[in-house]
Amino acid sequence: NKYIRNAVGIRNDGKVVFVISKEGVTIKELAEYFINLQCEYALHLDGVVSDIYFPEKKILILENILE
Repeated sequence: NKYIRNAVGIRNDGKVVFVISKEGVTIKELAEYFINLQCEYALHLDGVVSDIYFPEKKILILENILE
């Protein structure tokens, strides 16, 4: 099922990445995205709350890499 999703991952270099999808994605697509970001670990946070929180869907993919 495709839903607006948010997740957090830890890259191989130790940086943290927060992601909110712009449109509906599957868990597999989300996992592949984190693999492409070279995240060794990732955690899916929800599948429905993000859609309710950002109903306009004007949010682009949010990547905030903390140093």
